[in-house]
Amino acid sequence: MSTAQAFRAQTRAFTTAHARELVRDPRSIVALVASFLGLIVLLWGVDALVAGASGAPAGVLARGLPLVASMGVMAIAFMLTTVPLVRHRSSGLLRTLSTSPARRGAYLLGHLPIRVGMVVAEAAVIVALVAWTTPGRPIPELLAVSGTVLLGGAMLLGFGLLLAARLSNPDVAMQLAYLLPMAALVTSGALFPLAILPDWVAAVFRLVPTTWIVGALDALVSGVPAPLPLAATWGLMAACALGAGLAAVRLHRWDAG
Repeated sequence: MSTAQAFRAQTRAFTTAHARELVRDPRSIVALVASFLGLIVLLWGVDALVAGASGAPAGVLARGLPLVASMGVMAIAFMLTTVPLVRHRSSGLLRTLSTSPARRGAYLLGHLPIRVGMVVAEAAVIVALVAWTTPGRPIPELLAVSGTVLLGGAMLLGFGLLLAARLSNPDVAMQLAYLLPMAALVTSGALFPLAILPDWVAAVFRLVPTTWIVGALDALVSGVPAPLPLAATWGLMAACALGAGLAAVRLHRWDAG
């Protein structure tokens, strides 16, 4: 068997194993329900209550979709990617793999298919909600929403792999998986507009990658001014996804030493 054939075979084997592990882990279901589906239900409930009291559409769910999308992809990137990988290192599984012919690129690449599938599913839900909450949306705008969520998901998956490249303590990984989305909420403009902050603070926050996702989606969904042209935002996210992914492969460590 050639080197390329062996790499493909290892990638297929790791893909199956990672998918099976993720599906069987109840924590993954809880993370997705709480951070994505639960948030949708909560915003829809608030939307219905306000609309019922005022007699007019409230638009709470529509305005909250950038928040829903960013929280959903961050759950996949950190809770469902970083934490399991660090757990493998802590348990000694990666040390065992280091004594085998397993390639680290195949191991890391095998993480991606099921997680990319989850990002695609979340993007489909976001697009469906955009179309439902604001009927008559042009198809190009819906495609732009989908592309933003997908590229944002790719970028955050790269960051999730990079974060796990050297961590060996699952508790630290779990804490970061909770703290990083909280920090992103404060800095991204998902909870409050960055315009209310001092100019220098807003300028610093606009350098945070999650702000690119929220800003682009906010412009597409709510029509607010975009912080950057959409093409520039997509280019930044694609560059970060590629850079983080390559760095994760380069820095990945098998053992916990």
